[in-house]
Amino acid sequence: MYKWVAPVGGVLQGNYEPVIPLVTPKKKQMFAAGANYEFNKNHNLDVEGVYTKNDINTFSKFNSQNDDGYGLKVNSNNQSVIKQDTVSKQSLNAVYNIGYEYVQQNFNPIERYRAIEFERDWNRPINAPINTDQHVGFAQVGIQKNNKLKLLYGVNFFKEGVFYDGLKHSVQSLFNTKTSNITYNGSYLTSNYNSQLSNFYRHKTAFSQSFWKLRVNFLDEFEQNRFRKNTSDSLLSRSYQFWEWEGNITNKDTSGNLYKLFYRERRDKQAYNSILKDSTYAQNTGFSANINSIRNHPFSVVFTYRELKLKRDSMTIKPDNTLLSRIEYSPRLIKGFITSSMFYETGYGLENKKEYYYLLVAAGQGTYAWKDYNDNGIAELNEFEIAQFSDQALYIKVYTPTNQYVKVLHDQFSFSLNLRPAVFLKDSSGKALKFISRFATQSVYRIDKKSYDNGKLFTFNPTDIRLDDSLLTALNSSLRQSLFFNQSAAVFGTDYTYQSNLSKQLLTNGFETRENTTHEWRWRWNVTKAWSLNSINLYGIKSTVSEFFSTRNYKLESYDFEQKLSYQPNTAFRISVLYKHNKKQNIINRTEAMTIGNAEKAELNDFGLEFKFNQVEKGSITGKANFINISYNAPENTPVAYEMLNALKTGYNYTWELSYQRNLTNNIQISINYNGRKSPNSKIINIGGAQVRAFF
Repeated sequence: MYKWVAPVGGVLQGNYEPVIPLVTPKKKQMFAAGANYEFNKNHNLDVEGVYTKNDINTFSKFNSQNDDGYGLKVNSNNQSVIKQDTVSKQSLNAVYNIGYEYVQQNFNPIERYRAIEFERDWNRPINAPINTDQHVGFAQVGIQKNNKLKLLYGVNFFKEGVFYDGLKHSVQSLFNTKTSNITYNGSYLTSNYNSQLSNFYRHKTAFSQSFWKLRVNFLDEFEQNRFRKNTSDSLLSRSYQFWEWEGNITNKDTSGNLYKLFYRERRDKQAYNSILKDSTYAQNTGFSANINSIRNHPFSVVFTYRELKLKRDSMTIKPDNTLLSRIEYSPRLIKGFITSSMFYETGYGLENKKEYYYLLVAAGQGTYAWKDYNDNGIAELNEFEIAQFSDQALYIKVYTPTNQYVKVLHDQFSFSLNLRPAVFLKDSSGKALKFISRFATQSVYRIDKKSYDNGKLFTFNPTDIRLDDSLLTALNSSLRQSLFFNQSAAVFGTDYTYQSNLSKQLLTNGFETRENTTHEWRWRWNVTKAWSLNSINLYGIKSTVSEFFSTRNYKLESYDFEQKLSYQPNTAFRISVLYKHNKKQNIINRTEAMTIGNAEKAELNDFGLEFKFNQVEKGSITGKANFINISYNAPENTPVAYEMLNALKTGYNYTWELSYQRNLTNNIQISINYNGRKSPNSKIINIGGAQVRAFF
């Protein structure tokens, strides 16, 4: 809602203007050409040139002088033999490489072409614009002996007019023997960006020594990045320093099993009062193992205990102790009769409260529909539902993080189990064993849980998933149990599936929980080669509870029965008739509703006809028509009614659908779709669309 505020003295006073931005047609092009010339195996030259065009309004010829951009890149890699070993045929080589890159101010690539760490390597803001022509170059010299010895020194420069000037020195070194490995990679950068000076030093080192059946390793990483203005020696707040090192012991032969015992430290410093002071100190002790030597029993485990000390201006905050762990196990038993997998992970972290809004998108491209329940013309958060029809799918749900965080324990657990007696019983001569071999089961359980930190290291129980738990902040849980009989049989097959899904989410306006539990029984019977019966029978309970939007709270109990008779005389044609009966009741306040008789109840009877005609390698046409009779005993303009009526209305409803698909060539396919519906006291809604696909 907007209110007009009059200008004062010609100065605008409001925050908005009644302006609709013009979405102009745009054109973005890029043409690149390159050449590589190898003088010999040790000397080569790469040259690449590029031209880009970025026209932000093809309707206008004005201000087009900045549409065209250019770039050039030249690299030369060279090696010369200093000493040749005739026995091992290894040589000590002198390395001298050089490169240069030029980017014109208006250069505008279609995709990113520089390394993802380019801006951080040069202390430039991420996605910083090209202010003027850029010049980037490097030169590198050193010696190298295959993968045994390397010592390279490089100097790099980056020049962007008066906006940026940077010079970086780098060293790469490597020394390997049969029992020892040493590496060091470091760099030092001095830069000036918009009158802001920086000194950036960092390195990574690694040392490894083997003895007996063990290997001792040491790794460390160090960064110190100081920022200051060119008019002062005081450090800016973005300055930092950290040093992280790790010592570990592993087994020497890792082809079958890998064991690792490690200790790790990390010290962080930040700028306080223009001085780098201690910020955090972390100690990590842990163990990991990957066991692959036991056939059909792969197993891996990681345990890490961390103690984190926080320091602020000579004040040490209470240490934060955490345990991070992960276990994976995937056995395969009795020739594949039992296959299973298990995954468990626990850790600590921060969970931020989320806000969300609904964004209007192109027709049919969204997933949510807006229903103006209070008829005020304002799209409110509690008026959006999952769209049942494509013409209603005009919005998407967008979550935005906030700066409100809570510390949580994060636990993940997943388990799957498959039993297939047919693996070893299918050739059995006994009738009882053959009958058992027709069964198969599949169980899948997964839980992702976040809870408030209560000071305990072990708080996770996979079976404890109470939605009313006061410590629970977020939950996604799913359980699926299926029993199959004649799963791949041609004549008759049936299966039963139990499924339960739970979710809980922390929002800025409170918690929102959802629960959906179903029992489903399916069976199919191919009476003859042409006639078949299919049946789906389902009982379920679906509920939603929102702390802020109480009008959206409901708990629906539903019964669904669908019977389908199909006739398919050949592979080209199939026609089916079906009947579906659906009964729903809102039982969120079952006792009160039964007493006064005001529980929302809906009954849907659906009669349908389907057909499909298919031509091999040419295309197909499918059609569907449904007559749906709905009875409902409550007002229709509510979220509960939208869910119970499947976005239709009380009385006689009609829906129809027609789709045509055609293969024009081997790699081009065209699809034409049309569907419509008619509800009581509503106009006919017709929806059409066409799509062309090209396969490469």
